[in-house]
Amino acid sequence: MCAQSFFYGLYAYLVLRGNLELTIAGRPARYLSENNFTLLIFYSLLYIATQVMTFGICSCPLLAHRLWKER
Repeated sequence: MCAQSFFYGLYAYLVLRGNLELTIAGRPARYLSENNFTLLIFYSLLYIATQVMTFGICSCPLLAHRLWKER
């Protein structure tokens, strides 16, 4: 769980505090900002990744409780 929290924290830091200005970003991000469709794909994948990691973090206590009861 600690490793998962670390990666989630790193992801949140990069998304929220990092420089995501797409017009001056690196080559892959600049390609994504060329038109609205690729920008939609980029932000959709960002949203899905956030949802999956949040689900993973929130399910850890439930899984620990279930494993604790089986023991």
